[in-house]
Amino acid sequence: KNIRKITTDLIDFESSTGISTLTNEITITGNTLKTGDKVVYYTNGNTAIGGLFNNEVYYVLKQHPDKIKLSK
Repeated sequence: KNIRKITTDLIDFESSTGISTLTNEITITGNTLKTGDKVVYYTNGNTAIGGLFNNEVYYVLKQHPDKIKLSK
């Protein structure tokens, strides 16, 4: 059996420079996310990133130590 720690830590990223619309990747330097982690995307009152919706659950696809994609 396995258990997974659930956390409520917020992970900030710079939406104006940390998003690649060419590769659909989000750059979050030094993140500890892993493929399969469940996250909730929050806009914090800002405009949502194209294709993502505020308060929606997504799953992390780790592309590189500092780059992730989000999937439904």
